[in-house]
Amino acid sequence: MIQLPALLQNFITLFLGIIIESLPFVIFGVLISVIVALFVSEDIILRFIPKNRFASHVFFGLIGIFIPVCQCGNIPVARRLVMKGFSPSQAMTFLLAAPIVNPITFLTTWFAFSTHPSIAIIRTTAAFIIAIGIGIVMSYKKDQNRYITKDFAAICENDHSHARSLAYAFELFQSEFMLIMKMLCIGAVIAAATHEFLPQSFFLSVGQDALLSIISMMLLGFVLSICSTIDAFFALSYITNFTLGSLVAFLIFAPLVDIKMIALMRTTFKTNIIIKISFAVAVMSIAVGLVYNGFI
Repeated sequence: MIQLPALLQNFITLFLGIIIESLPFVIFGVLISVIVALFVSEDIILRFIPKNRFASHVFFGLIGIFIPVCQCGNIPVARRLVMKGFSPSQAMTFLLAAPIVNPITFLTTWFAFSTHPSIAIIRTTAAFIIAIGIGIVMSYKKDQNRYITKDFAAICENDHSHARSLAYAFELFQSEFMLIMKMLCIGAVIAAATHEFLPQSFFLSVGQDALLSIISMMLLGFVLSICSTIDAFFALSYITNFTLGSLVAFLIFAPLVDIKMIALMRTTFKTNIIIKISFAVAVMSIAVGLVYNGFI
């Protein structure tokens, strides 16, 4: 048997770990996307959407409570919302809120940090506010189609009503699944490679500095691309070496902005808006972490 170098073994293990961990949520998310495409009409959602700009984005932020899938599974759902004619700002609000406001993520965070229950509450509240704030700011753009890629815009234009059939459902599932998995694999390769070459001692050397601990944990979350439904248990392992504020910032930032998530978002949104949103989430996550370190 050929013995692979340890570095390559670790790379393969981490890559497969990201794929295997994400796969159930991708499948679940694509299934929900197909259900939305086949059975949810614009009229059904429009009955419940408030006309007010602020309230409508709150509504899309709250939808995540009822769709308890990780960020990998939320991408196809958000894509389907845009295809159904809802604005990119509304879809982005859902996309940013859903990974954290869903009950599975809240419960895993609560159980992981049972000695610090405020972490689960602040994580959920802060992520919800950040998602709504970004969505509302995006909504002021008159032509929101500039947020989405040309390829996806072409898909939206051709996405007309189809007869409900098993064949069409399978076609939708196959096309969405292959696209999302391609981008997920790219993100997983980058995450695994970066993880193996970044010096881990760097992260551990700054754990007790109020600001540097936050930045280092956020960088770690960006690289590792851990699913939001289990990342609380990963963060818990750093509780003795890092400030609590840095763990809060990690729990907010990592599910919304990581290598894997950016690769998946590129299937729908343009690079410039992804960069702006990533920067906004980073700044607000740092602010929440600093406040937590200073006052709680």
